[in-house]
Amino acid sequence: MMSKVLPKASSRQAKASLDTKMSDTRRLFSAFDRDASGFIDAREIKTTMKQLGIVLSERDVEAMIKEAGGESNRIYFEGNINDYGHL
Repeated sequence: MMSKVLPKASSRQAKASLDTKMSDTRRLFSAFDRDASGFIDAREIKTTMKQLGIVLSERDVEAMIKEAGGESNRIYFEGNINDYGHL
């Protein structure tokens, strides 16, 4: 069986894809960052998720913040999300 060699994405395509991903991530972050403080706190997570019909316990919220690399019960876009690469 012959395998096909797939063309590599150009660096321009890769950059455009990364730019789109970061733009989408920033928009999602902003949806949770209701007061535009640059970080998402536990209250903002609970409020936004409740509006989406999902009720979270304090333990769930703490786990989400920890998973995102947050500290002091907050998730920062710069340093947590931007470095981590996703929410």
